[in-house]
Amino acid sequence: MGDNRVRMFTEQYLGGEASFMSSHEGGTTFSVWIPRTRDVSKQRSGAHVG
Repeated sequence: MGDNRVRMFTEQYLGGEASFMSSHEGGTTFSVWIPRTRDVSKQRSGAHVG
């Protein structure tokens, strides 16, 4: 998956956060934070989670 797809999936569907760090030597490292619970009321109202 590309960077944007990982970020979109993590933020919109999982209610978490994604960040990336790239270097020529080490490639790209993806860091993903996913909450144990989600506030479903925010998603139903259309508010952005994150």
